[in-house]
Amino acid sequence: MDHHQVSIEEVARVVYGMGSEAFSKLAGQLPKVGVKFGWQTLGHFELFLNQLNPEEREAVIRGDRKLTTEEVIRLLIDQNGRGIPAHLGIKSDAKDENAIFTIKQLTNNYGEIRDSYVEAFADFPELKFLSASEFEDRSEKKKEMLLADGLISNLVRRAHMPIPTPYFVVNDYGKSKALQEIFLAVLEKMYKKHFPDRNFENYNVELKKKYVLLKILAMISSSR
Repeated sequence: MDHHQVSIEEVARVVYGMGSEAFSKLAGQLPKVGVKFGWQTLGHFELFLNQLNPEEREAVIRGDRKLTTEEVIRLLIDQNGRGIPAHLGIKSDAKDENAIFTIKQLTNNYGEIRDSYVEAFADFPELKFLSASEFEDRSEKKKEMLLADGLISNLVRRAHMPIPTPYFVVNDYGKSKALQEIFLAVLEKMYKKHFPDRNFENYNVELKKKYVLLKILAMISSSR
């Protein structure tokens, strides 16, 4: 068929001159010719051609080279450790933000991290922590698991820190006073230590609704 000799540039000129709406309307009034790959757009062909440099394209046309395909692995985390909201259809616009505005890594010293948590919970000596060596061992193993998964390995490029929470048994936070009497108390203590010029507002108490958390938190039956 004669269309084999028509260039993309020539087609683009006609579309530009007529306007895409008029071009499509005219095409719809003409009989079908059964052209191969007729459902593909010029944009699709451009997408394919963009995968090759000029020399490679000419070599494929001559028959000196052939195309092969491989699966594209879409990362879940970009190079700065930021999640890519692929479920929203975003692929590039929300990726690799300016790293100047990210939080810097505070420390990689597992001993210092553990000691800071032990200090925070010092008012509750009955709560026990992992030993320093076990905490480091478990943290390193988790980090190795992350690095082994190419989809999420970039997480470690962002500020990250393992949390050595104490061993604590609670069946249902919605029916326990642990949040109010222990965890919120620890949070208030450490906040005031690091930000002495600021106020810590615990509205759960300030509004004189002590243990209101018990009324609004509940376990989901299917959760672990």
